[in-house]
Amino acid sequence: MKREKFWAECGRINFSSTAQSSENYIKSKLQLFENKKIMEIGPGMGRQLNVVNSVNYKEYCIADITSSNFEETIFKNCDNLIISYPDYTETNNKKYDVVHCWFVVHH
Repeated sequence: MKREKFWAECGRINFSSTAQSSENYIKSKLQLFENKKIMEIGPGMGRQLNVVNSVNYKEYCIADITSSNFEETIFKNCDNLIISYPDYTETNNKKYDVVHCWFVVHH
């Protein structure tokens, strides 16, 4: 699929200035992640998970349209790796307490 190839290739762009603002926001809201089942959509290279890892959560699941970022070491302990629609609706009927995404609405 063309879009999967596109995002696999450019998903590693450094958005350091805007990424810092999302990390700071998450740090200010960490209590929302405590003891929760969490899904992150479009995890990139794991910046947000890196922040959330400072609290105890029940489960962390990542969803993306390409599996290229799943090879990042930070994701090795994630409970589920959901690759793309329609796989999500066919294989995952779990419920999550928190669903968050950063810089993915433009997809």
